[in-house]
Amino acid sequence: MITKRNLIIPNALLIIELIFVFGCLPYSYKSQLTSEKVLTTALEREESIFKVNYQLTDKSIIFTLSETQQRLEKSKVEKAFKSSRSADFDKPVNCLPNEYKYKNFKYWDCMLVAPAFTFGLGYVITIPIMIYDWTTYPIYTAFSTENIEVVEETKPSNSKEVIPQNYKLQLTNEKSNFNKTYTLKEGKIEIPFDALNLSYLWNSGDQEVGRQYQYYYSVVDSKGKEVLPISPINGTLFHSDTNFAKLADLAYEKGKQIEFNRCSKKFELETIREGYKYIMDNGWNLREDDWIVGEILKRACHQYKGTNSHDACLSDFRSCIRTVRYIDNQNTNYQK
Repeated sequence: MITKRNLIIPNALLIIELIFVFGCLPYSYKSQLTSEKVLTTALEREESIFKVNYQLTDKSIIFTLSETQQRLEKSKVEKAFKSSRSADFDKPVNCLPNEYKYKNFKYWDCMLVAPAFTFGLGYVITIPIMIYDWTTYPIYTAFSTENIEVVEETKPSNSKEVIPQNYKLQLTNEKSNFNKTYTLKEGKIEIPFDALNLSYLWNSGDQEVGRQYQYYYSVVDSKGKEVLPISPINGTLFHSDTNFAKLADLAYEKGKQIEFNRCSKKFELETIREGYKYIMDNGWNLREDDWIVGEILKRACHQYKGTNSHDACLSDFRSCIRTVRYIDNQNTNYQK
């Protein structure tokens, strides 16, 4: 009767014998730069690198554009590489048939562990293999080759700071339809707080705040070509400024009051206040309140039913719920 044990031994011996024929010690090639020589060098181009910084005063924000002119040179470089090989003991080596799932053994596993699956008989084979591998190792690693390549490289050489001329700062905010262009004088522009919504400036750069509630800026040259792409102002840098924090809070409260006045003219306050009992700030409501919420929405936007403006009315009503709830909460005082 042929047993699984009887099959393992001849299969394992066969694999080990094949490894012996082709060698078992794995090698890897390594290439090392030994020398390099610059053959030719020529100016490829000059380019300007721009950066915008901003800082606060008591009544304004100052934008400062810096410009660095960078020279880029293209060189032809002759590089010499020395290639050699060495033993790679981390490289996986298959020692036994796949059906036995003994895969990805490393060299020493193959030589010392795999023979255990042949009940020690494999050492009769692996010991000569190791003798062969380490006898031939000095021969395989004694020789190296040298290759020479000529490559082109572009690298920065020297640079200098210059005063920016003829550039403009574009500042936008989606929510307030703010879109203005300011001419930079020697790279600077001061924008008074009165021209901005400080609540949106405070929000700028906060990833948890919607894009429409942030200020974005970009820089263009005299021909309108963008030299700095549109980016949010990082208003979080100003959060430690107590004066700005106070002004931003006042601007937020003022904005809420303006929105409250608009909502009270657009919808009946009674309907809004009935709505915020069931509709959350994110516009959602509990499933069991679907019917009553539906009735409230019908009452708020019934005049737009069946028109293209109906969805816009519903969205505006939900937005007003947030605002009216906020103002009502601010005006509610606890009486003992």
